[in-house]
Amino acid sequence: MNTNAIVDTIKDMNGLETIGVLVLILFLSKGKAIFNFVKKKLDKEEKKAGHESCANFNDLRYVIDKSIERAIRIFDIKKYETLGLQMDIVERTTGRIESIMKQNFAKLLGDHQDRHSEIRRFDKIWYYVSKHIHDQIKDWIRANHLLERTPKEWHEYCLETTQDIISSTSAALDDAYFDADFCIPREKLKDYNYRVSGERIEKLLDDMLQDIRQVSYAKRKEIDILEEENYFKE
Repeated sequence: MNTNAIVDTIKDMNGLETIGVLVLILFLSKGKAIFNFVKKKLDKEEKKAGHESCANFNDLRYVIDKSIERAIRIFDIKKYETLGLQMDIVERTTGRIESIMKQNFAKLLGDHQDRHSEIRRFDKIWYYVSKHIHDQIKDWIRANHLLERTPKEWHEYCLETTQDIISSTSAALDDAYFDADFCIPREKLKDYNYRVSGERIEKLLDDMLQDIRQVSYAKRKEIDILEEENYFKE
């Protein structure tokens, strides 16, 4: 979002156009407060042909400019910034899980004669599996109100969600693995992953969920601070 460009456009408007923008602001920001402020300022002035001639017109422009900037900033935080930071956390976590899975697969291969070919093919199927994980978690983040649960509810929810992610990932790997016809049986790899790395993966996922929620907390606090800002000069 180019806040400066939008604000510059507003500044180039005449008085009547600016009043029109107020209708938009009523929906984007603290509409009632802006309406009362504008009414109070205009009630002090005699009726004139253009609002540019009002002594308080600059005050009105200032409130509009700052309110638009705030509305755009809040929109950016909600629509893009929060999810972007959360998906960065997902990317790092899934990268670590992918590394664990590939190491486990390589260990089971040992000195197999087709070792390099098998590893390359395993790398390829992880592209599709990781995309599945990302899409699932992204949908989960969008669909859930992360800050509305009590500590107990959140703990239980993390346990449930961690197992859901593991089960879904395992199922996606099942499909990709069987189609590729690897030399190591899928059940053998699955058992090895759970036995050797199950607890570590669960911990990575739980940490991921905690960090995602912390981003929501931080960004909610930032929005609260923005919404408390007062641009009105009586």
